[in-house]
Amino acid sequence: MIAIPFYWFVVAFPIKEFNSFYANASTTVGNLINQVYPQDLIVDIINGKVSINKTTPYCVTLEKTSRVGIVFDEKANPANLLNNGSSTYATLCNPVALIGSTFIVYPDGEQGASGATYKIQQIPTEVTYQITSDKVQKLAEKYVPKVRQVARQVYFTLPFVLPIFLLPLMLMCNLWYALIGWIIFKLTGMNKQITFGQAYSKTFFALFVWTAVDLVLLKFAIGTLIHTGLTLSFPLINTIAVIITTLLLERYYFAKKSEVSTVSPKKK
Repeated sequence: MIAIPFYWFVVAFPIKEFNSFYANASTTVGNLINQVYPQDLIVDIINGKVSINKTTPYCVTLEKTSRVGIVFDEKANPANLLNNGSSTYATLCNPVALIGSTFIVYPDGEQGASGATYKIQQIPTEVTYQITSDKVQKLAEKYVPKVRQVARQVYFTLPFVLPIFLLPLMLMCNLWYALIGWIIFKLTGMNKQITFGQAYSKTFFALFVWTAVDLVLLKFAIGTLIHTGLTLSFPLINTIAVIITTLLLERYYFAKKSEVSTVSPKKK
């Protein structure tokens, strides 16, 4: 299980990179807001009705390369985005959301027969608020430190908690590995007297060894040399790897350990 924290802190999310992200989070978010939200854009929501100080339709572009953005259109109806909205506002951007005078249309995360599906949300009439670049910046200044603190706690806690949740899954998967290992031990004559329980113990130990080899050696050590993690991918890779590891351990570790334990102590 120690391989999981090692992989987390050294390979997947190195501490050095996380500390850099943590230290620069506020500046990064502030710069992102400046890039995305126009300095002169004012969004007024009065009793659930939206208006902006720009001629509509107007698009706030979130990413320049893909031209993905959010469209404001005071005269729009939900069908503008639901029915081929990309072509409706193609000259402005590639819309992922539409804000009308009293509603918001946005993707609901599902995929239909013709692509992404959308959800229509009416803006409550109780809502009255003004959104400006300065207010967005102040909200970020208020909440980013809290988010940073939570992120830090999750970063240093998750790799030690994750194995607890993975253990039941590993125990269940090892039933399969143990069955295959038990059959091979019997058929090859390597250990004809082995019980299923003994095979389960051996393959479970081998599973931990293989996990460590996969994470530390293949993905980290070799990945560092060739600048990309080495990933083995073919049918039943984990089964084959665990069984091979079990057989190697049986020959070079378990068998010798058994010999040592059965040696009778010399009489004085």
